[in-house]
Order: sequence, then structure tokens, then C-alpha cells
Amino acid sequence: MSERTISHESLYSFVKQVLLKCDVPEDAAHYVADNLVLSNLRGIDSHGVGRVKRYVGGIKDGYIVPDARPKVIRENSVMANVDADNGVGQFAGVYGMDLAIDKARMQGIGLVTVSNSNHYGFAGYYAMRALEYDFIGISLTNSEPLVVPTFGKDAILGTNPISIATPGSRNRPWVMDLATSVVPRGKLEVYERLGERIPHGWATDETGRSTEDPSRVLNNVLHSYGGGILPLGGEGELHGGHKGYGLSMM
Repeated sequence: MSERTISHESLYSFVKQVLLKCDVPEDAAHYVADNLVLSNLRGIDSHGVGRVKRYVGGIKDGYIVPDARPKVIRENSVMANVDADNGVGQFAGVYGMDLAIDKARMQGIGLVTVSNSNHYGFAGYYAMRALEYDFIGISLTNSEPLVVPTFGKDAILGTNPISIATPGSRNRPWVMDLATSVVPRGKLEVYERLGERIPHGWATDETGRSTEDPSRVLNNVLHSYGGGILPLGGEGELHGGHKGYGLSMM
């Protein structure tokens, strides 16, 4: 496979233009493009610009509303619930985190939940926004069923990522961003695009046995045929798979 080097500025511009053509507003298109390109720059190719095709497909199929605007449905001085109205996930994620930051600036803590949203890229993007104010940022979300619970056969859990960002007084900020599964779905998609086998112990097939075929796993979870990605720690309890299962349930 031939490779080309593209500047991140050009990539950002291209992604943004694609989204604008799909009737995504300027501000929302900016956050989506910025999130995806930054993900690639940070080495998280599973959540990078390869996601654009999925987003465009979601808009065309009607399950992503391109021009939806998040709205607060209830709140108090430290908490809020936001309805994303099935809009693009990155815009809803930024809206929610910025609202939490505003509350934290006034009260010392801010907690915001977002519902009816879509894939929001890499979780660290939102946690890191809090660093600008010297705050600790936490961002986490659920996903569609992709993960097989410990001793299970069918995918009933999400990859459900968790990200925490903490400022440093003299050193660089510390940022953690991880799925509660062995790998996120996007990692399997990267291997599929490259035509490569996935490592043993990442996923199981419809019979419950370990498989190294990413296409088989992705097709199975798409159609609920059985099998899926294993929880963080892998199969069984020997290497702590039950702990990843527990984190995903949270």
C-alpha cells in the first residue's frame, strides 16, 4: 500500500469541507474536524479521520441530524443534563464539557451528562479542555454493544472509554484515555483496512473462540451474530478480564 504525507492543516480543511457539504454548521464542523485530526496527530488512528465515512453515512441514513443544537433540559448550580437531539457527537461533547467548566469556575465542580448523541471521537479531547483552566477534566461515554462480558458469548457491553486529564504545576499535564475493552472498535477497522490479522486475544467469533479475523468480528457485532471484542484484561479472570468487564458496566 502506497503512503502519502498530508499536512494536518490540509487534512483539517478537507474534513471540515466534507462536513459542511453535509449541512453540518460551521462551528460543529470545526470541532469534528479538529477532534479527528488531533486524534491522528496523537497517534490514535482508530479515532481519526477514518471516521469521516461513518459520520457521512450516518447523516445520509438519517440517524445523525447534521444541524442539531444541544439544549439543556435541566440544571442547577453544579449539574446539568443536555439533550444532543441526535446531533454530531463532537459538538455535543464540547458543549457539555464547556458547560461543566463554566459551573466549576463558579462552584468548584461541574457535572454534565449528555444524551441522544453520537460517536464523539477520542474522549481525551474533552478532558483536556479543562486543563486550560487548571482544572481536572473527566470524560467518559458508552457505545453500541461491542464487548463480550467475562465468560459470555455475545457482545452486550460498549467499549465505554474513560479519560482523565490533570494539570501539572511544573511538568506537562497527565492525560489518560482508554477503552474498557482490550482495544476499541476503530483498532479493528484499522487492521481491516490494512488487510492484516489482529493479535490473538483481542476478540472472539460467533462460537466464542478467539479469532484473528477483524472483518469477521466487525460483521458479527454489526449483525448481532455473536462474539465481539474482549474486555480490558482479556478472556476470563487470569489476566483481569473481569475487571475490564466491571469498568465497562460502570
